[in-house]
Amino acid sequence: MDNMKKNTLYIHIGCEKTGTTSIQYALSDNRELLRRQGFVYPILGNFKFAQSILPAALQHWETPLRPNADYYPGEEPLDKEVVWNDFVSFAKENRDKNIIISSEHFSSRMVKDISLTFIHSKISELAPFFDVKVIIYLRRQDKFMESTYSTIIKAGGNLGFDDFLKTHIDQDFRYNFSVILNLWSSYFGKSSLIVKDYETEVRTGGLLNSFFDIVGVDSSKLILENKNENVSWPSSVIELARFCNTARVSSILGNHRVTFLDSITKTLPQKERTKAYKFNSEQRNTILQRYKASNKAVEAEYFSGAPVFSELTEEESQTDQVLSNEVGVTKQKIAELISHFYMKHKDKID
Repeated sequence: MDNMKKNTLYIHIGCEKTGTTSIQYALSDNRELLRRQGFVYPILGNFKFAQSILPAALQHWETPLRPNADYYPGEEPLDKEVVWNDFVSFAKENRDKNIIISSEHFSSRMVKDISLTFIHSKISELAPFFDVKVIIYLRRQDKFMESTYSTIIKAGGNLGFDDFLKTHIDQDFRYNFSVILNLWSSYFGKSSLIVKDYETEVRTGGLLNSFFDIVGVDSSKLILENKNENVSWPSSVIELARFCNTARVSSILGNHRVTFLDSITKTLPQKERTKAYKFNSEQRNTILQRYKASNKAVEAEYFSGAPVFSELTEEESQTDQVLSNEVGVTKQKIAELISHFYMKHKDKID
């Protein structure tokens, strides 16, 4: 091989609930414009917006009793060698460009050494052509957990908010960022990791600007729209969703369940849409105390000892934080939700 300068393979691994969907759609919507700047965002598998087939092909190692990834469509098992060899071949064919791949499931689902060993072995085949950078955004654990709850319900779960904290606070491979970073750095090296605080990046310049600055893309030459952001469900829709997630109702809605509940959310008055489940100050402090040592380790390793996350705001410090406990959904509330939906879409229904 000649002495040409290596390009870079950027692996965006999450975390979940840090705007990954916005980043992925911005990348997929601008494939041609990115190529003009020397970057390739490949289409791999059944998703055009993300490369989730890569971790999905290894899911059988992570959860042997549920070998098919619940985040990737299809019932047929994926052949990990075929999936990853296809990517390696693609990367070699495009070695004259920088390559970006993105899936939050790299960080949330790939937690075993056997998976990382395989990933590293395949990426190592690209070492003559690419340097590797692993990009990860972190989010303060209490906010991360709050946002995770709605994701669980959207995925078909039926867990009440009161029980959610009890079942999630000790999930180290999701919320202990020192564990996650140590795992990836043990394979790719600390110097390959680019670690950012999601909230800080959103506040100081915007998430998309942050990401494209990291990889060296001129975002002013891209078309960036927020049309693909996830719809946040308020507490009333969360509770309705828990009913919809029962076997009897979900069999009626089928794969239209999320679309139906998104549509209801979009028809609600803005005041109603802001009524989301939130932890109270005691719960937040319990969560942050649980991960205090981990966060200190991350600060020392990746932030030169500076605080990685912001302190609790005045609103978050209130002891009477609204909707910190499970709320019931009455028959009247269900009628209101359906009525809002009907009035919005009655011209199409009539």
